[in-house]
Amino acid sequence: SSSPSSSSGGGGSADDAPSVEVFLLQVDCGAPAGNPPGQGVSPADPASDVNNTCGVINRTPGFATMMQAYLDFEPVRERLVSAPGDCRSDGARQLYFSQDWGANSIFINVDDRSFRDIQMKTPEGKSDTGPRADNPGRTMLGATQFEWLTHTLADAQARGVIWKIVAISSPIEPVGGMFDGDGMKSWSGGYRAERNRLLKFIADNKIGHVVFLTTDDHVNRVQEITYRTDPLDPATRTRVPGAFTIVAGPLGAGGPDKVTAHDYDSIKAMADRLVAAERAAGINPIGLPGDFPGLRDVFREGDPEAGTGGRPVDFYSQDTFNYVTLEIGADGKSLAVETWGISSYAANTFPEPGPGVTPHRILGFTVDAR
Repeated sequence: SSSPSSSSGGGGSADDAPSVEVFLLQVDCGAPAGNPPGQGVSPADPASDVNNTCGVINRTPGFATMMQAYLDFEPVRERLVSAPGDCRSDGARQLYFSQDWGANSIFINVDDRSFRDIQMKTPEGKSDTGPRADNPGRTMLGATQFEWLTHTLADAQARGVIWKIVAISSPIEPVGGMFDGDGMKSWSGGYRAERNRLLKFIADNKIGHVVFLTTDDHVNRVQEITYRTDPLDPATRTRVPGAFTIVAGPLGAGGPDKVTAHDYDSIKAMADRLVAAERAAGINPIGLPGDFPGLRDVFREGDPEAGTGGRPVDFYSQDTFNYVTLEIGADGKSLAVETWGISSYAANTFPEPGPGVTPHRILGFTVDAR
């Protein structure tokens, strides 16, 4: 994604992004500033897990320079956060916002990069997604933005807005299995307590039809959202009623180009292996179950039985360069989701447009509001 907040289309990786994006996407800008900026603070030291100081990376000259380059390039509103009691956020650039989209939907853009605590690592430099990620003091959004987000969702529900589309830059539901989608930078890998607090708020306040739109995994998937009624007890995992996530893209990043078999049986086999690995790890599997409220008109390229029994492959595409569209009915009572794209191809092959390399419909389904 080209923003420190989120894009609604293709996936992106800081490894292959321009330098401005590398800084904004990779640095945890609510982490201790260090000396020099961004250095001298060990992500392997549990003492760094929660930054309780006012020395944060988002106040350093380097961050300000890179942020200004971004703002000069992108036509976004330039606003500052006003939060006198929160030195992590007060006076920082406010890249999060909400926008009503007609009477029946609201688009909520979240900045989950500028204020979050440090990404934790083991002494060997690997992602540490163990008990440290359950620290209730750790934050992805910062206290001010978290309060803003919960208030925005509750207000939309109170006003009768049916669909709440929340754009985030890191997936909120784990995928597990063959992907490192649950690493130190993800909500479920490194910031579980705040993730659970947000989802519990949605469930407890009966905020309906929340759709998280994200990217970054280099795979297209749709999945129910779950949380723990007891944050520390995996056995209490339950659904957030009516909520689901869409991971879109990639438009053309690494990963799918390594999958060159595009027949339905091969893709179904990959989806089935992923689901088996997720279930073995106690992770909510990909897809929407057949009893998902309001689900209808499921389409999957190559699957004549799409929509019968909530088949995982009907909500999963690992072998395409793609984007996702969302269309809300004029009366607000339905949301149609479709994935469009082309078959992925090996690096440096540059195929001409033709069968499979012409944009076509890959996945699709509709959810009726209830």
